[in-house]
Amino acid sequence: MDSIPFQTEGFTLERTDDKGYILDCMKGTILSSVNETERELNALWIQNTLMVVASNLKDPRNEAFILMHGNKRAGMLWLGRSNDQFTCEPIGYVLGVFIEEGFRRKGLGKELIASAEIWCKENGLLSLSLNVSATNTAARALYDDCGFSEQSVVMRKELYKK
Repeated sequence: MDSIPFQTEGFTLERTDDKGYILDCMKGTILSSVNETERELNALWIQNTLMVVASNLKDPRNEAFILMHGNKRAGMLWLGRSNDQFTCEPIGYVLGVFIEEGFRRKGLGKELIASAEIWCKENGLLSLSLNVSATNTAARALYDDCGFSEQSVVMRKELYKK
């Protein structure tokens, strides 16, 4: 699929192989999902996560799209095909959503999620899943507003504190 319909006038959502841009966006997403202490304590984790992202960009089940406003990049949407961890049914998976700073708070994130739903339907996938950091309140609010609900909760206990 070379593009996904995008409703907001003046914007297009085009498939891309620009791994550098997607990686930069994912770094921004990762850094915004952890607090400053976690960034300092988990620099290696962040680096390793970005290496996994780079590897997953090569996976043929995944597709990346750049949101364009004219000839300016406004964000990205990275989608994949997976299996539900409980039912094993094939599902769509939002691997990454990112809106550039100057384009935020204009409804574009919600529109990207709507485009992800279209992508899923066109690929015969019956549901859409994603992960979001508990501390990323802006993203959680967006996903709540788009109709997502919790399926499971990952719990963690810090063993080392600075």
